[in-house]
Amino acid sequence: MSKGFPKDENGYIVNIGSKHLIQSEFIPVLEKTQNLCKNQLGNALVSFFVIGSVSCGKGYPYFSDLDLVVVTDIEQSINEKKWTLPAIDELVQLYPVITDIDLTLITLGDLLYSEAANRLRVNVATQSALLFGRDIYSSLPKFGPNRELALYIYPNLENEFINLRKIFTGESNNTSYLLRERSLVFWCVWTMRTLLRSAHALAMITTGVYNRELKACLDGTIVVYPNLQKLLEYAYRWALSPVADADAIIRFLDGYLPIFLDLWHKKIEVQ
Repeated sequence: MSKGFPKDENGYIVNIGSKHLIQSEFIPVLEKTQNLCKNQLGNALVSFFVIGSVSCGKGYPYFSDLDLVVVTDIEQSINEKKWTLPAIDELVQLYPVITDIDLTLITLGDLLYSEAANRLRVNVATQSALLFGRDIYSSLPKFGPNRELALYIYPNLENEFINLRKIFTGESNNTSYLLRERSLVFWCVWTMRTLLRSAHALAMITTGVYNRELKACLDGTIVVYPNLQKLLEYAYRWALSPVADADAIIRFLDGYLPIFLDLWHKKIEVQ
């Protein structure tokens, strides 16, 4: 089982990202995107982060997405954020080393305090590299790998899965993410990643191990919950090789979620 993210002497998760770990293949597109944000936002740009696997030197050139967090000191409307769309399209064409760019524009206040940004806040605190601007790490909470973190990341997990299921049944019109309409394939990946990482959050209460890498989440969970192995292995396959078969995904969710959510309520919410 993976040791997970390192912890400091007080048991808090240590940020594993650093600009010094970023592979050279990703530097040109990061510099181009950073300059684009500087030009567009000017003095309103507070900080520019890369998060996820690229931030810690574990990106896969020509396979990985680029996950960016652009922190500002002014709120922008949806229309004001739309400058990102053609910019991202152009960058993806210019730099085939990345498959897509997820660029989250967020105010500093929302990043620090909004419940809607809980998951993003954890990612910035534990798996990110600051590439430009103000160092805000000391303003972020510290997180231990425990029940409180699981609830912090997934405060409304059952409702989250209900809403994801509605995308596949066609009951939901909310199929956009970061201003773009997304396909069923995208939502298949999103849903399966959420399944794997939330299951790992459940196991984290027992193991004291925090991770985000999907294979480590799978392996770490089935050590604690071997009854979930078959279901999670299915989720792992679909996270890597997604499908657009809505009926198959619905059948899978209807078989998995009652088992998993029963464990979740008993282990996390009832304590």
